[in-house]
Formats: sequence, structure tokens, C-alpha cells
Amino acid sequence: MGYMLPGPWAIPTEELAKMPGYRQPKDEDIAEAKRLLAEAGYPKGLKTSVITRATMKAYVDAATIATENLSKVGIEAALTPLEDGTFWSRKFAGDFDLSSDGAAIAIADPDLLFGEHLVSGAAGNYGRYSNPKLDELFERQMRTVDDKERKKLVLEMERIALADYPFATYYAMKLNAFFWSHVKNYAFQGYYLGQKFQDVWLAR
Repeated sequence: MGYMLPGPWAIPTEELAKMPGYRQPKDEDIAEAKRLLAEAGYPKGLKTSVITRATMKAYVDAATIATENLSKVGIEAALTPLEDGTFWSRKFAGDFDLSSDGAAIAIADPDLLFGEHLVSGAAGNYGRYSNPKLDELFERQMRTVDDKERKKLVLEMERIALADYPFATYYAMKLNAFFWSHVKNYAFQGYYLGQKFQDVWLAR
């Protein structure tokens, strides 16, 4: 999985499987990462830090996996779980090297994922990532009504993002809703949708 969830907007699995970070085995990627570090002036690796939310085990687990992966190329990342208030204060201020958190969107649409997390100035773009070409493509795809043409633009955006890699996606959470049979007219649409109950009624 790249940035978009599997579906009509996602890069085909076959293409993704050939990209750095996704291809197997990992030897080539590890060697390339070490080469790039040396080229950047860190032939012996470097030290950095990762903050995460102590209240969310999934985020701590993802951060632990990330630090283990970074260590394979010579990056020593100290993991610091924080309580939510401190974590968000630092996130909003940009006071972090790396962070492990969730990028939640209401529906799997490029307008939401890229618009909230990857375009310049987006509210969820905590790392201040900026790529003018991606921003231009984002604006074009928002105005494109032809699905095939829009998909081409979205795939180009995702390829740019995957080359720059402003953040890594480790997993996607699948949510399920359970309710009694006497709850009528309720349609669960996701974590952020389907939360209004004015048309819901109980058959009892």
C-alpha cells in the first residue's frame, strides 16, 4: 500500500512492488539508503529521535518497527512516547525530528488524503512538506471531472510523494461497526462519517 488505500486511486500493486521501500528483498534498498546517507555527509550514520503517542499502542508499535528499520541503515532513532497534550503541542509547533501517528481521512479520496496531509500548508502536513509540482497536480485533479484523466493526475501525485517520501505508511486500520437488529436506519460509513442519528430509530 502506498499513500492511497487499495482501490481505484491507488498505484497498482505490481508497480508498487518494484519501488524502493516496497520491493523484495531489501538488500538493494538498504545499500542505497547507506549510500545516500554517506552522500549527505553521514558515512557512519546519524542519531535522531522519534516521538509518538503513548496512549495509542498501535502508534508505539509502528514507531518501534520504524526505529528497528532505520537502525539497519545506520540511523539511531531514540523513541519517546509522550502523553497526548505534549505530543500535539510539539507536532503543531514542528518540534520533532520524526513522529509516529495516524493520518486519518473520512473517505479514501485523494482530495482528503493529499489535501489534508501532503499539499503545502495543509493542516495535517506537520512536517512542512512542500513540492510545487505535487501542489499543481492536486489543484488540477480537483477541477477534473473525467475520472480517467483524474486518475492519471492522482497516480502522478502519488509517484511524486513516494519518491520524496514525506511519511511512511506502515498499516491501515479497518474499522467495523456492530449494532443490535432493533437499531434501524443506521448506516455506518466510517470513523468520521455516519455519526448523526436524527434518522435512527429503535424497533422495540
